[in-house]
Amino acid sequence: MVLSEKLLQHLFNPILMVTVLVMYIFSICALTCCGFDKTVPTNYILLAIFTGCVSYIVSLTTIRYDPIIVFEAAFLTASITIAITVYAITTKTDFTIFGPVMFIIGFLFAAFGLLSFMFGPEMRLVYACIGVLLFSFYLLMDTQMIIGGKNRKYKIDADSYILASVALYLDIINIFLYILEIIGDRS
Repeated sequence: MVLSEKLLQHLFNPILMVTVLVMYIFSICALTCCGFDKTVPTNYILLAIFTGCVSYIVSLTTIRYDPIIVFEAAFLTASITIAITVYAITTKTDFTIFGPVMFIIGFLFAAFGLLSFMFGPEMRLVYACIGVLLFSFYLLMDTQMIIGGKNRKYKIDADSYILASVALYLDIINIFLYILEIIGDRS
């Protein structure tokens, strides 16, 4: 299915793209930094804005790929998410203690991303593979922090359900986008 030129012009409208990015940054900052994550109904409104903005950004990415490749990436993402969730719930090993290590690895990943952007596309596949591994581990940690239990050192309290949902959402979206980068040929 080929999208019409008119529809593509509307989707890639620079004013719309800047508006979505500003709303994305505003909503995530309001939820995480300003304490609106526990203020009902503001937290639900901000979560809806955040979700809509991320959905728009992901749609702009997926529109560049063949629909079959997008479906395959979605299926692989769902499979990975289910497997990691089952493992996180059933294992006795506590992965929540790796937060500081994951912060360092995440920072190195961001620096590596800047270098791979500057030094060309040869590093994109390596970067995407590391991204899938990194966000899969984040998904494991976040799931264990949400589930809690006596074997977990760190837990997300019941009042932080908005931030927990944002963390899981971003983990899964990042896994999907990096898998799409690995298996996809842009059309």
